Amino acid sequence: MLSRYNDQYKDIYRATKKEYDRLLVKEKANKYDARVKSSDNKMKCLWSICKETTGKNSPKDDCFIDQDPLVLANEFNNHLISVVPNILSSIRKVPFICNISENNESMRLKSVNIEEIQKIGQSLKNKHSSGVDEVPTSIVKFCLKYVDDILCYIINNSLKYGIFPDRLKLAFIKPIYKKGDHSDLNNYRPISLLPAFQKYLKQ
Repeated sequence: MLSRYNDQYKDIYRATKKEYDRLLVKEKANKYDARVKSSDNKMKCLWSICKETTGKNSPKDDCFIDQDPLVLANEFNNHLISVVPNILSSIRKVPFICNISENNESMRLKSVNIEEIQKIGQSLKNKHSSGVDEVPTSIVKFCLKYVDDILCYIINNSLKYGIFPDRLKLAFIKPIYKKGDHSDLNNYRPISLLPAFQKYLKQ
């Protein structure tokens, strides 16, 4: 009698487990599908999902874990600065005013309006990374209708007086690992994260 009930429970367990696995696969597929559809870079998102599901993420070296963040930041900063002279020495020197003809016409930059500010906002990707102001592009786009007139005023005055706001010149430099030994600073490349508002003035 007990053995017969045990067999029944086993059948129920197998059927329940099979249904659970089916629903789990379906739910994961829906989740990944929604993630890809909402991504600005779908190919990059697909590769990220493949790495997650197959467990083939790049191995992380713990060589920097116990290091003081400020000391580590200064090490990267000094390394990147030391690379600049080598880059400059490899560039062919050309006279600054070489082959520039004289032009007596003055160049004037036309002012921008709120509609143009809105168009620029629509053209920007919804990135969540941010510069030193810690305000990502996605937040600026979301709040743009509340600050577009202020932003328009700042940009027009910058063009009128030829002054670029100092705060918008600052960039957050982030080292990105390429390949090889994680402890070798030469195996990292820098990317520059600029303030989101700077993109409106640049365009």
